[in-house]
Parts: sequence; C-alpha cells; structure tokens
Amino acid sequence: MIFDIALRTETKAIYKAQIINSLSLSLRTFFKDKDYKGELKEISINCICAEVPVGYEHLFKMKKPKYVDYKMTVNKFTGEPFELNKILLFDIKFNEEEYFNYINSPDEESKKIFINLLLDSVENLELPKKIKDFDKKKFIGDLHIALSTL
Repeated sequence: MIFDIALRTETKAIYKAQIINSLSLSLRTFFKDKDYKGELKEISINCICAEVPVGYEHLFKMKKPKYVDYKMTVNKFTGEPFELNKILLFDIKFNEEEYFNYINSPDEESKKIFINLLLDSVENLELPKKIKDFDKKKFIGDLHIALSTL
C-alpha cells in the first residue's frame, strides 16, 4: 500500500514541518509491502497545519473523504500528467488548541500531538461507500504499531 501525508501549512509552523515530513517518510516505508484486501491501494492524507486568519476559513476547509477508482489528471504546478488509481484522499486538521500546542512545544511533544491527531482521525474516518472489503481494523492496528516504533 502507498501511504502519504501531504502538509499544508503557513509561516508560523514551517519550522515544524520536518516532524510531519519525517513521520510521513517512515510510514510510507512501513506500509510499502502491506496489503489490506479490497480495492484500496493508496491512502493520501492532506494535513492542514495553520492558524486560519478571520475571513480565510474557506481556504482551509476540510474536504469529505474521497475514493478515486481511476483518473488521469495533470499536476497544476508542473503540467505533468499523473494517474490516481484506487486511492483514498482525506484531510486532517489541527484545531486551534492542538495547533498552538504543536507549534509551541518541544519537537518530541509536537510529534506526540501530531500522532494523536493522525490516530484519532483515522480511527474515526468513515470510509466512502465505494470502498468495500478494506480491512480497516488491521490497517489501524498496523498504524499503531508503526507509530509506536517512531
């Protein structure tokens, strides 16, 4: 399974980006050879880590989880085509208190805050109806194992 966490942040939190990026790389390696049955082959999480200014809430709105069976698309920044194939896309977002604690805590504590956000979000995720047979329980168990070793 391909597992990826993309980070959307702002300047106040940019110095903490390496925590999430490092965890994302470790999780990508951990899940590389895993299989959870069914049609889901990739999970891509968009992590929103920002203090949202008044009037700009619409730019940081969380989207509903979305499953894409197959789609060819173009990278809007590079113009290169790429395919989305059996992928679940969803957002996670720090609330105000989590965000404040995340950016103002020592790195080890910030890491714990993010891990708790990730675990809570995945455990409470309602999968789109198009996803059948995905072993979510086994996936969550493996996610706990992976995060406990990091």
